[in-house]
Amino acid sequence: MQDAYTTTNRYPYSERGNTDRLDSGSGLATRFNYVRNSVKVVINAYDGTMKFYVVDKQDPIVKAYQKAFPKLFTTEAIPASLKSHLRYPEDLFRVQTDAYGDYHITKASDFYDKGDAWDIAHDPGGGTVAQTPSTTPAGRAANTVQTRLAGDDRMDPFYLLMRLPNERDESFLVLQPFTPSSKQILSAFMVAKSDPNDYGTLEAFVMPRDIAVNGPAQVDAKINQEPAISSQITLLGRAGSRIVNGNLLVIPVNQSLLYVRPLYVEAENTQLPELKRVIVVYKDQAVAAPTLREALGQIFGAAPETQEAGTTTTPAPGVTPPPTAGPGVSATVQSLLDQALQAYRQAQAALKSGDLSGYQKAVDQMNNLIAQARSESASSPPSTTTTTAPASA
Repeated sequence: MQDAYTTTNRYPYSERGNTDRLDSGSGLATRFNYVRNSVKVVINAYDGTMKFYVVDKQDPIVKAYQKAFPKLFTTEAIPASLKSHLRYPEDLFRVQTDAYGDYHITKASDFYDKGDAWDIAHDPGGGTVAQTPSTTPAGRAANTVQTRLAGDDRMDPFYLLMRLPNERDESFLVLQPFTPSSKQILSAFMVAKSDPNDYGTLEAFVMPRDIAVNGPAQVDAKINQEPAISSQITLLGRAGSRIVNGNLLVIPVNQSLLYVRPLYVEAENTQLPELKRVIVVYKDQAVAAPTLREALGQIFGAAPETQEAGTTTTPAPGVTPPPTAGPGVSATVQSLLDQALQAYRQAQAALKSGDLSGYQKAVDQMNNLIAQARSESASSPPSTTTTTAPASA
């Protein structure tokens, strides 16, 4: 399947598209101030025949082409079996996000001042990590110094299967993060959806103005400054091997953000990378583990497995299940502890589903209920109970 575009450089009152981030082999690497991905070309892999499906019937340029070449374009709707495989074109998304960095500003005075303009987030540097031993003045070998070879100037958009904030289902989409001009904090990210029911939908998610969210460059610095991660990289990059950084991915999880970077090792004599570590950054924490599941477990605790009768689960580190009520407690304390236990179960369920915001809220609610139960227990006199001695056998 091939994306086909209609373009012109004579659209009135329109700015020229920025093609700096397009590959030289891209069909959009030309001069234009109007572009639409109006046609999907499907090529039969067996006999090479092609069908030109018009997917944007409102495009006036493709309407003109249809009149000029009536036999070239098919009037059929693209089949559902093919529509489910459509992917929003990355080249078009690059052009659109470059333009949106300025044109998200709707107030004329702010637009000309460009005080709130966004840039595509800087690429924090993928590729090979060169390791060179530093030396002391006496000439003795000291710690290994890791030098990250710079990658592209701006982050490439990347495809994800994920659940967006405030949505129930996962979507297949392409994502591009933004940072403010001359700053490294994350200001927003934009997505383009590829699922059949939402294909072509563009959405921008803006970070709260009163919260400084770490951008990709700041996260990369956090990774480099983490001693536990640096020591693992040093051990992996021993003689005969070199470290290769994967792309740093920005992954929204409900109302939170995760940064994930795979770490590969290549032997110098064979160009075959092998995944060795997955680095996960969440807020001020940065960890590295052999798998993504283990890395997430180090930050949030291991998600509980499906329970069977008579089995128990291990709670997340730092989260203690609420105590059970003993004999002689008041009804109020019993009710508070029951509510705390319910909040604990909600927290474990939220953690398992990836709802980090819901997990934190449930844990906070549990701790608050436990504190209320302790306060109530301290202020209430213990109840007394009487027992009757059992009759002798």
